[in-house]
Amino acid sequence: MVLAELQQLAAGLGLKGTGRMRKGELVEAIKAAQSGGSAPAAADTLPVESAAPAAPAATDEAAAPA
Repeated sequence: MVLAELQQLAAGLGLKGTGRMRKGELVEAIKAAQSGGSAPAAADTLPVESAAPAAPAATDEAAAPA
């Protein structure tokens, strides 16, 4: 999805301040709202997988040797 589409989706979820968010931040905010985070979930939301292309996550667990 392009940024404008993500902003529309976020608005539908009731998220505020999305105009100042970067795309990655917006995707994370949408995921949190859809999973029951701080924003109410809407009935017509998209699956989380379709919100953005898959990208490797930069986490501490991924950086730690097994």
